[in-house]
Amino acid sequence: MNNFPYLSLPIKITSSNYIGNHVAIRSNTQIFISNLNQIFCVIIEPIETFLEISNKNELKLKNFEEIDKNEFKHSIEIQEIFLYQEQKTQKEYLASIDKSNRLIIRLLNSEGEPIEYKIFHNKLPIGTSFGWGGIDMKLFEENILIATANMFGKVIDIYDFETSKLIRRIQTGQFPMQIKLMFLENKKKQVITTELNQIVVYDFELPEQQECVKRIISPSNELLYSLEVGEHFIAAGGANRSIYFYNNQNYTFLESWLNATKHEISHFKIPKNHQDICFVGGNDQELIIGLWSKKKRNEMMRMNEYKELNLLSDSNWIGFDVKENNINDENNLNNFIFFVGLSQIGSLYFFPYNIQFDNSSDKSNQHFPLQNNLGTKRSLNENQNQNQN
Repeated sequence: MNNFPYLSLPIKITSSNYIGNHVAIRSNTQIFISNLNQIFCVIIEPIETFLEISNKNELKLKNFEEIDKNEFKHSIEIQEIFLYQEQKTQKEYLASIDKSNRLIIRLLNSEGEPIEYKIFHNKLPIGTSFGWGGIDMKLFEENILIATANMFGKVIDIYDFETSKLIRRIQTGQFPMQIKLMFLENKKKQVITTELNQIVVYDFELPEQQECVKRIISPSNELLYSLEVGEHFIAAGGANRSIYFYNNQNYTFLESWLNATKHEISHFKIPKNHQDICFVGGNDQELIIGLWSKKKRNEMMRMNEYKELNLLSDSNWIGFDVKENNINDENNLNNFIFFVGLSQIGSLYFFPYNIQFDNSSDKSNQHFPLQNNLGTKRSLNENQNQNQN
């Protein structure tokens, strides 16, 4: 069942990896997806065109093509892609990692086309089976640092982008399933992973015996498949359908969003500039958009302004991404977060989500200017009832 704007891609998606991310949004018309060892650029008709559609929900494909030449292609299946924009120079990089721990980073031009490539490949320990790999990139002072993880190799690699040198290899205790870099105001350089039922914090400037500075065991003791790092928090979710939030300075528990989805949480995203909003994907067709803070949900509920959105795709999610404010003010869309999701059978979902509430009495369709029947809505009371059941 498709109940929000989608596009059927002209390829068959074959990935069975549901904890990796296979889609990245660059603009309101340009999206990257990965399939097997290939990365494709998807160009759709401009967002202002389909905003005028009132009774259709199918997006229009303008162009679809592979971006890499043979000499710069992965030889085996890509596990994750990651789009990074360096804030000082505004340069954009598209990174991808495959099962063998081979990392390729592309510098993009103003049209989103690769113009330079860098390849990093620190081999896995001998005897290691190929498996999931993840990526994160972040600017620390004047240097872009890159962190990669490989599940079955039980390794984290930290690279300096400018010099292409390996800074550190960390041998993890368990199987890493997600990875994020975190640089705090005290200039600590840390990398966060989820390892089975734990959130693990490593300081990669400390000696090997001291590098693991914190292990946080999931309250449910179940697997954690997804991870986000915000300005003041670390958050992880997984098998028990809940997301747990911790203070990123002292790692104390902050809050939990219990039973956010009907099935295991495979993906969730928290926009950089609107960190109270959470886009959550279950290990099925479900997408939930809402406030993760119970206090803020209750405040909005008292004002009769809180609606949690529950949307369905046509098959399981294998990745999604969000991007803020990528359309000019003249189009009246500067208060929107753009969501893109890729389903297992090759449907690409894309829509703008309104982050502001208006003052009108009818709030039934304020989040989506696209169509009147876009998704179902689940109120806070319904969530509380579900949590009690």
